[in-house]
Amino acid sequence: MARKNKRRLGEILLESGLVTKKAIEDALAHGKKNGHRIGEALVSLGLADEEDIAKAVAKQFDMAYFDMAQSDIKAPESPLLPKDIIRSRMVLPLERQNGKLRVVITDPLDLETMDMLQFRLKGPLDICLASRTKLKKYLDKAAGVTDTDASIDATLDEMRNSMDVAPEEVGGLSLLQDEGDAPIVRLVFMLITQAVDMRASDIHVEPMCVWSGNLFPNVCRDR
Repeated sequence: MARKNKRRLGEILLESGLVTKKAIEDALAHGKKNGHRIGEALVSLGLADEEDIAKAVAKQFDMAYFDMAQSDIKAPESPLLPKDIIRSRMVLPLERQNGKLRVVITDPLDLETMDMLQFRLKGPLDICLASRTKLKKYLDKAAGVTDTDASIDATLDEMRNSMDVAPEEVGGLSLLQDEGDAPIVRLVFMLITQAVDMRASDIHVEPMCVWSGNLFPNVCRDR
């Protein structure tokens, strides 16, 4: 369903004057190191705005850009997809227009999701692109997610980005990559990261306990 991209995203961004050649080079190096696409790397490094990246990606794939904050959002009365799929896949089916079902997505390269949409929704689809942050904010509001929950997610994403590691590494022992850090610094960071992942409201550290390898062991062994 995704159209073959004929131009590189960096070229589109350069032509539009949104980034510099140096920013592209830095983003490519950052992306290669951390497994990020160039758009993600530019946003992570603070070299580009997420909305500008989304618009450029839409142009790259010859798709319409859908601004979740300003566009007229008309969702069908009966949900066309289960809520868990909508939130996990970050997609939003809207009403039919001109015989096509409009669907908002955030990643045209997610072929698995694109195939799922074609299989479940059937018929002609009008695929539009929105920024991940704005679509997530809309879906969170529709699902009744509180500002506190959203703030936790944003904080965790920020922590992950600042560590320059892949998201799946956060919360695990792979965070011990910088051997120059003091052990207590690394341990405290892991404790906080794991607590945020678990949405814990408190962190309790008991004295006279030996850390046995799990961040939250069920049994503490006295010294």
